[in-house]
Amino acid sequence: MMNHYPRLFLAVAPITLLACLCGIMALFIIGSIVLTFQQGFSFEAITQSLSFAGLVGMVAFFIGVIPALLFGSAAYAFLLNKNANNYLTTSIVGTLPAVILAPFSIELGILFLIFSIPISLSLHFLALRSKRIQEARGSTIA
Repeated sequence: MMNHYPRLFLAVAPITLLACLCGIMALFIIGSIVLTFQQGFSFEAITQSLSFAGLVGMVAFFIGVIPALLFGSAAYAFLLNKNANNYLTTSIVGTLPAVILAPFSIELGILFLIFSIPISLSLHFLALRSKRIQEARGSTIA
């Protein structure tokens, strides 16, 4: 069997960026709704929660995009290469950066845990539907 790992990594990397955006947007929406419920349904509370969640989302994207590309793309390409990609293994791989960071900084570990699981699940969801990844795997399954 031919090793498809380099092609899989190059196919997964752009999908990882899109998954970062999708995961951050999902958390942005959930965070805005939670903050709005906590502060009440005034116009001021809604705008404050949207701006705060947007700021946190942008910071999380800029902090997390490099680890997602370096670690997440490589790990997901490995899972694809071994035919072990499913939602469970992808979410386990998504929790690994948080587990590694937790002994050094529990706050940073929790932050990575909150953001990495939706991003890893978004990556798997998008990868299942990517024609580029299917071609890199050598399959034509739709």
